[in-house]
Amino acid sequence: MEENDFIVECEEERGARSGLSDKWKLVNVILMGFAFMLLYTAFLTTSMIGKYVTDSLKIEIREDFENNDDFSKFNHSHWQQFKTGVVQLLGYKTTMFIASLTYLLYILVYLNPTPLFLYTASVLNGAGGAFLWTAQGAFLHHLSGTEQLMSRNTGIFTAFFLGSMINGNLYIMIAWQGEKYVSSEMRRKIITIFAILASFGCFLLLFLHGRCCALESAKKNKNPPKQAFSEFFQSIKRTFKLIFTEKMALLAPYLIYYGFYFSFLSGVYPTIVGNSKNLEDSSAQVGFTGMLTGIGGLISCAVFIFGGKFCDKINRLTIAFSFLAIHLVAFLLASVNFPNDANFTSTDALPDWNLFGSTNLYIALIISFLIGFGDGGLKVVLYSSISEAFPADTTSVFALKQFIETLSIATCFFISSSINLIALLSILIALNILSIISFFLFRKRLNTE
Repeated sequence: MEENDFIVECEEERGARSGLSDKWKLVNVILMGFAFMLLYTAFLTTSMIGKYVTDSLKIEIREDFENNDDFSKFNHSHWQQFKTGVVQLLGYKTTMFIASLTYLLYILVYLNPTPLFLYTASVLNGAGGAFLWTAQGAFLHHLSGTEQLMSRNTGIFTAFFLGSMINGNLYIMIAWQGEKYVSSEMRRKIITIFAILASFGCFLLLFLHGRCCALESAKKNKNPPKQAFSEFFQSIKRTFKLIFTEKMALLAPYLIYYGFYFSFLSGVYPTIVGNSKNLEDSSAQVGFTGMLTGIGGLISCAVFIFGGKFCDKINRLTIAFSFLAIHLVAFLLASVNFPNDANFTSTDALPDWNLFGSTNLYIALIISFLIGFGDGGLKVVLYSSISEAFPADTTSVFALKQFIETLSIATCFFISSSINLIALLSILIALNILSIISFFLFRKRLNTE
């Protein structure tokens, strides 16, 4: 298939969307969101309790296992050049289903965790995550005929997804409070429950309805299978071409910032809360702050879902600036509320900039809410902007998005254990300001087309 033919086909698909009615498009969005919520409730909570499991089994790999996040993310980014082609070849549903099985495997490994099994599962999970999120973003575009629908659908999906953060942290806060070790019986029981949840999530993905994959299309049109593989290589070629386009270059700083920020949200911030021992019962507060992050994200998504008509009157640039400004406030509050070395060691020290006397729980909860609220908004703006700017190359752009973000996440995880909190927050603030400038230029470029 020639590139021009592919663009025409994508534009036609954006209008017709496989003949699905608006009702069934919405059902697909809700079904995918619910599947991801089940899958990630199991996966994220398993990851959170992983260190308790390995400690209890006296597996002497704790430091290496904690670095598995870096290893998995770097492995995730290495699959970038194949993601677009695989989604094109297999289709959205099949790609997401196969990729989700790597998450189920990661969870099942904890029934009998060993260093070899844990590393193998991390490698497979990193690869699976690369394909899962590329197919997810492209499928949302497939179901959204306009930028406004993309905002609504992204808000609905993100609301379901953030539910996994609330569910998992609620479990940590209640069931694991005060627990230092996990018995074999406790481990088998909870991992079995999570495996069942993840299995349901994987199974639900099979009920999604999207366009045929390239292999099925070739069979229906009585074309030789080699045409399907030709499309596979064409899609990879288009992905590499996009790297050098002006729009992608302007969007890249926003993606880099989002990767660093997501690393802070999911890994660094829970660590500094748990390590701040001048905060009463700091370990138990990790789950509570995680819940507030999820609630903040849900509220921001609700704004786009139920206030869609109001949000449509506000341009995407203003919305992005507002959420980025909220992040700046959260970073500044974190810099004065936590000890400077809390990101890599437990400490009883007071914050270096002692504005509140000691680490304040209420300020910590406000920060959690703000970073969650910003996450939901930035994700909605990002997805709708990609859908608007790259209507014919959405799968390729989502592949590049995953590559840039995961590389940034891994980089942030790596440097967060080497520099103090103020230095890390300074990097986040600088990237935040840079993303404001680049996104302004990106939207200006779109308005001139």
